[in-house]
Amino acid sequence: MSKYFNIPPGVYNVPKLGRIDTINNNLSNEKAFAVYRLPRRVFPWIKLNKESASYLKKQKLTAEEVAQLINNAVSIEEVEILGDLSDTQTVSRIKETKLKAFKNSNKSNPPKS
Repeated sequence: MSKYFNIPPGVYNVPKLGRIDTINNNLSNEKAFAVYRLPRRVFPWIKLNKESASYLKKQKLTAEEVAQLINNAVSIEEVEILGDLSDTQTVSRIKETKLKAFKNSNKSNPPKS
């Protein structure tokens, strides 16, 4: 299992990466990062954890790559972690826009009781 990404146990056939078995085999951080970079409609089950920020900082991602990851994010926490990877104005604006979108979607879809 990858130290920096949470993937539920299972056997997955991932486009462009092939078969990934997280039950019997440890998934390398590099392969988990490759899965994370895919569009979420391809592999929606991967999540960042608390140690992810340090690993992603070591990858020395460009502002464009960080922006793509932010656009691909599915939670507010994920956007905040990714937004801290770059201090460019472009990334901060994309982060702000994505956070507003999440907050607006939560207002229009209140939790059901």
